[in-house]
Amino acid sequence: MQTKHKNTKYSCIISIYPISICQVLHSSKKLLYKRIKIDFTNPIPTTDLDPNNNTSVKEYNQINTCLSKTPKMKIIFLIILLILQYTHTSNGSPIVLDKLVVMPPDKQGIVIRLQRVEQSGKRLTCVIIQLPAHGTLYQLSSVYSSHGYEPIQGAQITANNTTITGSNNRVYYKPAHRRLRSEHADSFSYTVTAHAQAQAKGDVQTQQQANANKGTITIVNTDCTIVCSDFLLGPDDWTIVGNKARVSSPIYEPYSRNNFINHYIYATDNHVHVSTINHSQRDKALWYFNAPSKMLGNLGIAYGGYISFVISIFAGDMKQMNQGVNLVELECGRCGYNKGITIGYPMPTNPIKNNMASFKIELTETSNWQKITQDTTTPTTSRQRGPSKREFIEVLSQLSGLRILGDLTTWTETVALDNVYISNNKSYTGNLLE
Repeated sequence: MQTKHKNTKYSCIISIYPISICQVLHSSKKLLYKRIKIDFTNPIPTTDLDPNNNTSVKEYNQINTCLSKTPKMKIIFLIILLILQYTHTSNGSPIVLDKLVVMPPDKQGIVIRLQRVEQSGKRLTCVIIQLPAHGTLYQLSSVYSSHGYEPIQGAQITANNTTITGSNNRVYYKPAHRRLRSEHADSFSYTVTAHAQAQAKGDVQTQQQANANKGTITIVNTDCTIVCSDFLLGPDDWTIVGNKARVSSPIYEPYSRNNFINHYIYATDNHVHVSTINHSQRDKALWYFNAPSKMLGNLGIAYGGYISFVISIFAGDMKQMNQGVNLVELECGRCGYNKGITIGYPMPTNPIKNNMASFKIELTETSNWQKITQDTTTPTTSRQRGPSKREFIEVLSQLSGLRILGDLTTWTETVALDNVYISNNKSYTGNLLE
């Protein structure tokens, strides 16, 4: 929609894009609408662009120009935006919400409600589109669905594209015994169809459908592990980056060294590049443990949880620790208008005790993480700052890289890594951005 003002005081074109405040970042690829967030005290919009509907930054700069001319323009913009938001919410597709479920101890199963947002009053149908990899999914029994009396378990859901029949879009999930802790947390996916009756020609009632984005239910055990590498059976596809070879394999050690290191991977620095800047030394050729694909992708469900791991130094000068480096880096190559965003957790001061260190880092924007965009056209000082909540969730939801520092000293060292866990014990449903 375009609103034109002939008056020279307001002579500009504002491109208005509907906002849906309940849309979650990691479902942005499925959305038909762009989302713009305007801070009216500092009107610099941020957006998640639909890859099939590209829009240049120039269009957003037009909005800024108009808003900066007069406070009245801001009010007009906000009113139009709210009207379009109401129209989109009333007539658009329902929004499916991801959900994290912590399985209660000593329970054979759990009833899970499939959540969605749809305000037009249309009849909604939930459909399972991906069955759980480990557990079993059931419809509710008729008596439990209608009156809440046991038995809970109804017919087993054995095929994708199965419509949910239980009241309030509920299903019954029974977990299976996970043989390996390193297996990814169980999950299943669903979508929602909104049904509306429309009057067609000849007084014939036709049915209109609006399909929502995909929602995923993730079920974690009492240890709350979403995904991990305990290296019990091997190196688990971890690699080494930043040494002489662009990518190399770590050495796998299927033995125990102590109570902290048991079946682990390790590597040795073979590329040292030390420079002196402001009387401080730092190895500019840093090497990292690089996570496998199973720990990447959509990990938005981990927001508010933790990443934990153990590091041990077998050889190296602990008096010459690298300073001003990131211990952990989370990378999203598609974030920041596809320019990429890296969020780094700075190396703590003197973390190594007795050649060992155990870390547990909260996955929130308030936990000392720093955002570093990969846009080299921007000055370094403006490319490093604390990430916003939206940015942190966006990175987790489209995670393309996860690295843990192995290059702890300014010279050569041999470092081991063990028990890398991403976990969350905070059950939630809904929009993380609220």
